[in-house]
Amino acid sequence: MFISYIFGTVGTGKSKHLYDSVYLSKKYRLETVVIRPNIPNVYDNPKEIRAGKKKIYFENIFYYPGVLKVSKNTSPIFVQHSHLFDFDDLKELFMFFRSKWAYSSLVLFFGLERNYRDEVYPHHKFLIENADYVEKYVTYCSSCKEYKATHNQALYHGKEAPILPKQFETKIVYEPRCSFCYIHPEQVSEF
Repeated sequence: MFISYIFGTVGTGKSKHLYDSVYLSKKYRLETVVIRPNIPNVYDNPKEIRAGKKKIYFENIFYYPGVLKVSKNTSPIFVQHSHLFDFDDLKELFMFFRSKWAYSSLVLFFGLERNYRDEVYPHHKFLIENADYVEKYVTYCSSCKEYKATHNQALYHGKEAPILPKQFETKIVYEPRCSFCYIHPEQVSEF
């Protein structure tokens, strides 16, 4: 199985990568499974599959993840918002796909290396350590555009976000920031 884990933010090569992948996926008519965590009142009409004895919620939608090496027998599986899964559920999901569709599937994990609190996601650390392929895009600060981005700034309705409850994290827009322009969410006074 070819496991790919790519992280980056909007404005990097990631967006072009996704665009190219949509073209390739349409060309080869790939059916893609998009798996998301079950967060009540966030996604409409979730379906489910079982990984072992656990229910995993997903949607089949016409939005294809990046495909690095696409072939006619590839069935991409896109795990979206992996950081919002319970860590044990994510590990079980990863092992489930690795064992079930070994050598015939492409499992892609997209996400951000650090959360907006400037902490490394344990989920992403696990995925990076266990992936067969990892690629990180170089990102420049979206504010000053001079320095390489080292942080992810969370924006909610265009303003720097404080620490938010879990159900809001799917609505956050992330912006790459350098260490000079980054504002920690605990320092956000007005919201």
